[in-house]
Amino acid sequence: MIILAGVFGGLLGLIVAKITPVKYIASATISVSKRLEPATDGSFSYEGFYASQTADKFSETVFGILKSESLAASVLSNLSYPITHETLKNFMGALFVRKAAPSLLYVEVTETSRGGAEKLGRSLLAAMEEEVSKISTEGNLLVKVSVIGNGLVVKEEAPNPVLFVILGAMVGFVVTVTKIVLWKI
Repeated sequence: MIILAGVFGGLLGLIVAKITPVKYIASATISVSKRLEPATDGSFSYEGFYASQTADKFSETVFGILKSESLAASVLSNLSYPITHETLKNFMGALFVRKAAPSLLYVEVTETSRGGAEKLGRSLLAAMEEEVSKISTEGNLLVKVSVIGNGLVVKEEAPNPVLFVILGAMVGFVVTVTKIVLWKI
């Protein structure tokens, strides 16, 4: 009976793995740097050190911009989606941003189709570059934000059927053993 419950749980796990939709993740790595000002008289300058510090600090600002609801609203507007509480919540739930290094950010968005993920990712990067450009120009920071590598990468993420089968079998075993133990009490 215990083995039968494990097999049944495993089959149920396999069915769940097959009906769980595939998701697509569009990701990019963003570099934040400060353009060096040209030396004027050939004397020693701390510009390299200060440029590094400025880039590190400005990457915090870019991180905040990427996580802001105002940027999310701009992305949704660019894609002609209605800006409602629900669409903002869904977008923010599909967005993941982390700091990969002091001046390096990793950003990804999740969508149900490859084209949708790519469109969402490109719109996010364009809106971010526009906002950063405004801030950099207004503050005369000479800060440069660029997507490194091949730009936006879209990958497919499907559920792992082996994991679902193992978890289903374990649940089947636990439920059956619990039932047997409680039945004997």
